[in-house]
Amino acid sequence: MRITGAATANVSISAPVAPNAGQRLIVYNNTTGGFGTTLDGVTVPNGNVLEYVFSNSYWRSTDGGTAGAVPQNIGDVKPSFSNSDHNGWVKLDGRPLGNLTITQRGAANSIGFSSYLPNASNSYLVQNNTALGSISSNNNRTISRGQLPDFQLSGATSSVAPSIRYDIIYNNGKPSDNVQSRTFLAGKIGTGWREENNRNTNVLAQDQHNHTFTTNSVNGGVAQQSINIQPQSLSVNMFVYLGK
Repeated sequence: MRITGAATANVSISAPVAPNAGQRLIVYNNTTGGFGTTLDGVTVPNGNVLEYVFSNSYWRSTDGGTAGAVPQNIGDVKPSFSNSDHNGWVKLDGRPLGNLTITQRGAANSIGFSSYLPNASNSYLVQNNTALGSISSNNNRTISRGQLPDFQLSGATSSVAPSIRYDIIYNNGKPSDNVQSRTFLAGKIGTGWREENNRNTNVLAQDQHNHTFTTNSVNGGVAQQSINIQPQSLSVNMFVYLGK
C-alpha cells in the first residue's frame, strides 16, 4: 500500500481484515509535509516503509508498536527512561538538526526548529506564550531589597541630663602632712559642704545629649546568595516525535 499526496497532519488509514492470520501488508508513506501515516495505532514515518502482519484482529508492525495505541503526531512530546532515540522519538538534548535524518530535519522545521533541538535539561514544560521550544528564566533567584520582610531595627536611650558631681578638696596652703591636705578628686557624689576646705561643685556636670547606635548587617555581611527554586523531581529524558 502506497500513501501519496500532500499531508497537513498525521494521516490515519485503514486496511480490510485479512482472511487469515499471519498475512502481511507493506505500507509506504510517500506523502509530503513530514507527517506520519497510522494504521491500527502504529505510525509509518514520512518517507518510510513498514511491514505489517495481521494477528488477533489487528494489523501489527513487525518493526514494533502496539496495536490500538494512540497514534504519534509530529511534535508530540513524552517523558521516558530511555537514554537514546527510538522509533521516531528524538531526545531533546540541544543537538544540531544536522545530526538528524533528512525526514526528521523536515519535521523539526515544520514545528519551528530551525537550527537546534531544544535542550530540556533541568527545564519544566509550560504553555507560557513564548516561542515553542524556547527556554525561559532559570531555576535560581536572588531576592532584591524590596522583597525582604518589612521590618525595622530601632532603639532609644535616655536623654535626661545626668547629675555627675565631684567633691574637690582644696589644700588651702596647708602642709603636705596635714590630714586635710589632698591633691586629687574624690569620688564622692553629694551636695553641700563636706569639710572645712571641701565643697561640692557641678563644674563637671554633663549637659543633655543624644545617643546613636549602628546594627550589624541583617545577613551577616556575606555576599547575597541565590535561592534554588527547583522542586524535588524525578529525573527522566524528554523526547519529541519527528519520525525516522
